[in-house]
Parts: sequence; structure tokens; C-alpha cells
Amino acid sequence: MATIGRNDPCPCGSGKKYKNCCLTSSEALSIAKYKYDKYLEVRNEACAKVFEAGFEDLKIDSFGPSFYLLDNLLFEPPESSQIRNADDFDNFLKDAAFLFAIYGYPVHEGKLFEPVTDENSGSTNKVKDTEVDNTEGIDGFGFKLDFFDIVKKQAACKEEIENNYLWKYCLVNFNNRFSDEEKKFLNSLKDSVPGFFKVTDINASQQEKEIAGCPVSTFEDIFTGKKYKILDRLLSEGVVRHDIISGMLAPYNEVPGEELYVLEGSPPVLYPPRDKPLILELIKEYCRIYRKEYRQLFESKINYPEIFKVFPVVLYLVAIHYFYHTISAPLPKLVNYDKEVIIFSRTSYKVKDREKVKQQLIAIKDIRLVEETKKKMVFDWTNEKDTLLASIYLHDRDLILETNSLERLERWKKVTKGVPIEFEKTDYIYPEEMQKKFLKSAGKKQGKTSTGKKEKDDIPEEALKEFALKWWEDYYNDWVNTKIPLLGNITPLEAMKTARGRKNVEALIEDYENSHLHDVKRGAGGAGNMQKYFDPDELRKRLKLI
Repeated sequence: MATIGRNDPCPCGSGKKYKNCCLTSSEALSIAKYKYDKYLEVRNEACAKVFEAGFEDLKIDSFGPSFYLLDNLLFEPPESSQIRNADDFDNFLKDAAFLFAIYGYPVHEGKLFEPVTDENSGSTNKVKDTEVDNTEGIDGFGFKLDFFDIVKKQAACKEEIENNYLWKYCLVNFNNRFSDEEKKFLNSLKDSVPGFFKVTDINASQQEKEIAGCPVSTFEDIFTGKKYKILDRLLSEGVVRHDIISGMLAPYNEVPGEELYVLEGSPPVLYPPRDKPLILELIKEYCRIYRKEYRQLFESKINYPEIFKVFPVVLYLVAIHYFYHTISAPLPKLVNYDKEVIIFSRTSYKVKDREKVKQQLIAIKDIRLVEETKKKMVFDWTNEKDTLLASIYLHDRDLILETNSLERLERWKKVTKGVPIEFEKTDYIYPEEMQKKFLKSAGKKQGKTSTGKKEKDDIPEEALKEFALKWWEDYYNDWVNTKIPLLGNITPLEAMKTARGRKNVEALIEDYENSHLHDVKRGAGGAGNMQKYFDPDELRKRLKLI
């Protein structure tokens, strides 16, 4: 584009001169972008110097952070050769350990805290798990202690522990190696907010972008509920609403009057909302261990953000434990209503007397004739809940049974033991194999299609949209009245009658929305795809959640 002069008409179409319209905001945006780029440059240089000091000056073993994390896991991972996707786990551990080395690795290993001893009694001070409502406490041996002295010693011990982490140790002991800007960045980490955060918004207003110079996301602390405005040019490209992410929110002080943060030291994992119960379980278990060992440092009431602040290692232990869980857990299997693994089977039998077979099948409970022509008869085999167990096709000389589990096939053999049919063969395939064959076939078909040539059966986008909206409308209406196993095999409308059920329904819809947004971001909702017209808010409207 040609350079726009200050006195030229503004390209926004307002009719005003450029200098009296968008020039000011454009200049402000350029300055904001420059400041953010400068911040990233300073941050990267400071972290590189911290890492270098740790491994060259302090002689920290290159595998030290990795071994430290592995030693503190609640389980012992098997050898890499025994892990499914072993390379993925090793690479994840390497990436997490690199960040941990800078932001949470203790420079001097060993016990970071010795129990506080009361100078008068010589006894060990142990703050019990009870609320303290006066200025005196009683230690484990019954001696009275000054409460303010306890708090003072607690603060000193916390500071001693935090000073032992590599970034802060370098700031104190290698101060002359850092520029003023780098020191400013490292000092900002003292006011950082470590924790686990839910992404509530990634669509900043144009005004916020002009102020910050890059996209602004909104995070919500999953423990405190406090919301933070986060700057990150790449973050908005990888996350969507309802994702859960962990790390340290460092204050970004380049925009006066605005409370903005930048995500630092984040383990390379996004937690999907459906796994929040598992994440909370891991967080609580690791926090319990550190809180129990360093009980003197914390008040009786559990404060998770405070534990993260003193022991950021928890962020990395939870991430590694969770990632290992995802790659080591058995692959999910599709199941039918009887919770049997789905496997599509087709069993063939020879028939000598078609009429006799027909009469004996009709006589069997739950098997009924649903269609009859000169060429074939079709039977449905159902259970007492009217769930279709199998379809049976009877021809002149053969019978075909189609069912979706091996258990149902075995039950069929028992109920038809006296029927005069002669077994020939059973062919079956798992859904995963069907999907692979379909994708392979689709890939070949796509490869044969000449570039830029429109398929004959392509549906015009307007027609697709009209059809999709109608289809989704029916889906929304049916879904609220469908029994869902994750809700305890009751419908969303029934679940909404209790507080717990309402919470479960909200979580389920959030998970749907999260998956949908990730699909759209990956391009799975492109032209010709109905998925892009899915709107989770329509589910919420029908349940009066909005």
C-alpha cells in the first residue's frame, strides 16, 4: 500500500483527514507493539543468562532438573521402552524441565527449611491445623509461643526458600550480569501470580489491542476466581475458551494505568475442561505433601495460590503427571448401551427351510418380523428396554446377522441353538479400523481430484447453511431430553433440577464448546462442514442457563 499522508483522506472512510482520525490510534498501536516486542527481547535475554549461570557457574547438572522432577512424582515412571509414545514423554519432560530450571529449581538441594525452635523452651514449633484466634500459640510439647514471632519466622523461611530458586538467586548473586531492563523483568517475577487458570475470553476489544499492542486474553484463577488480562501474541492462536493452563502471571508494567500480565514458565500442556476433576485431584495431592512437610510455613486454612508461590515445582509435577496419564492410559473404546465394546460383525448362515426358520425365529422372545418381501425377511432383535441388539436378514438360502458386539453375538448363538441354520463365517471390524480405512480411502479420492476442480456433488454454502441450521436445531431440542451417561444416565433437563446436576450440565456444555472451538481453530470447520454452524449457546438457552 502507498504511504498515507497526514492530510490525505483517512482510509477508514470517515471523510476526515488521516491526521484527525486514525493516525493517533495507529501511532499508539505501533508504540505499544514496539514496547511488547522489546519486553520479549529483554525476557529472552534475561532467561538465557539465568540458564547459563545455573549450568556454567553453579555447575548444575544438565539432567538435574529432570531428575528432580522425576524424584518428586507420586509414582515412578517405567523405562521409556515400556511407555506408549515414549519419545513424546521424554520431549515433554525435557521442555518442562527447561522452564522449571529457570523458574522453580532449587539451587542448593537438601532440606530448604529446618523446623523453627523456640528460644526459651528449646522445643520445636509446629503450627497445628486449627484456626489461630489469639496472639499466642501452643507448640507440640505444650509450650506457649508468641504468635507474631511465629509469623515473622515463617516469612523469613519462605523468603529463604524463594531466594534459593535459580532466577532469584542469579538476581541477588550475579546482579552485575544483567542490564537494567533485564533486572526489571526479573524483579517483576517477585510479584508474579503462579497457579492454574481457566481461559474465559481470547477476543480482546480493538481498544485493548491498541493499548497493549497485541491480543489480550482473559484468565480466571480456578481457586480464587480472580480474573487477569494476559498479553501474548501467540497464546490466542493456540488456546480457546474453557482451556485450563498453568504458569506464572508476571506483571507487565509498560502500560500506565492498565493491570496487564504476561504468562511465564508455563509447562507445555493445555488441560481440557473435562479433565478438571483429575487436575484438581493432582493439585491437592501434591500441595498436601509440601504443606505437610513444611507445615510451619502455612496457616491452618489451605491456600493453594500461596503454596504455588512458595513451591512452583507443583505446577510442573502436576503437568508431568497429567501428561504421563494421557499417554499411558488405555486408548478409549466405543461401547454400546450395554457397555460392551463396539465391534461391527456380520455372521452368515446356510438355510435349508426358510419357512421353518421364520416360524422358529418369531417364536423366540424379543425377535419380531418387521419386513417381508418375496426375496427377504427382516427381523429386529431387541431387549426389554427396546434397544436394538441385532438385525437379521433371511433370504431363500442364507441368513445374515448384523450386531455391534461379540457379547451379543454369543447371546444370539444361545437363543437360536435349536433353529435349523448352519454357521458359515463371521466377519468383524473395530470402529478404529473403519475410520482408518475411511480416511485412507478419502485421501486417495482427494488425491485423484484435480486441483481447483469443483466436485460435482459439492453443496452450495447457502444450501448447506440452511440444512445445517435446521439439523442443529433438531439436535438441540433432542439433546436436552436425551439420557446422557456422564450425567448419571438422566436427561439434561432432569439434571438441572439439582445444584450438582446443573453444575455437571454446565461443565458438559463447556466441554462441547471447547472441543468445537479447537476444531474450528484447526480448520476442521471449513467450507462444506456442518460442524462450524454448531452453537453451544443454543443448548444453554434451552436449559435457561443464559
